[in-house]
Amino acid sequence: MFVSSKQRVCHVCGYPAQPDANYCINCGAKLEKAVKPLSKENFLSVANSRWLRWAAVAFLIELVIFFALSSLPMSAQTAQTYASGGKQLVDSVRNQPLFLRILAIFENNFRIASIELVPFFGVVFFGVSTYQTAQIIEAFGINSSLNGPILMLSLLFLPHSWLELPAYAVATYQGLLLSVSIFRKRFFQELGRTLFVLLIVGVELFVAAIFEGVEITLQNYGSILPLVTWLPFFVIAGLVYNLIKKVRQKI
Repeated sequence: MFVSSKQRVCHVCGYPAQPDANYCINCGAKLEKAVKPLSKENFLSVANSRWLRWAAVAFLIELVIFFALSSLPMSAQTAQTYASGGKQLVDSVRNQPLFLRILAIFENNFRIASIELVPFFGVVFFGVSTYQTAQIIEAFGINSSLNGPILMLSLLFLPHSWLELPAYAVATYQGLLLSVSIFRKRFFQELGRTLFVLLIVGVELFVAAIFEGVEITLQNYGSILPLVTWLPFFVIAGLVYNLIKKVRQKI
């Protein structure tokens, strides 16, 4: 049976449904409200309790994976190889002027998040990139007489980590939803929300790049000085929290 991409269908069995129907005549399931892909409702759905709750779960899972992978045993030779490659990457960013540094960080992180939104492939890419990052952290830890989990924990003392890591988790979670939507025959609707998520993640990663770029600059004047960036971070977090509350009142 041919069904056009614009026709309303049951999200359970995929059977065509009338625009004003409340229940599917084929399986009896209650029909979801038809929402246009780029509608206001689809944008606001990012702030509903269920979506935010599962996005938070994805972030916690990401942290567990990072700590677990960064604690894997590694030979001194492998650690040297990972640390050397990681140092070259860090130095290439650190040695740039602040503005160019911010753009370089954002470009790299946004590219990663964009790939993680791709159906099916995104979650695989997330696993590979997380593993490689965790191995670099473990290598840096070994070369600095620390271990991977402790070094990973130290990164969480900087504000940019609380922006970058959730952005990756959110992108991967939305990528999973987009994958599932293919089987539930609601791909175009979920694609609309995915575009909104991409916009939100992009803004989040750009702010994270600003924080990380400034933190790198402040490190030149003292290892503790970057902690002052928590002050603007909490201000921004408060504004975002109030914005989400206002948005959820409209849902």
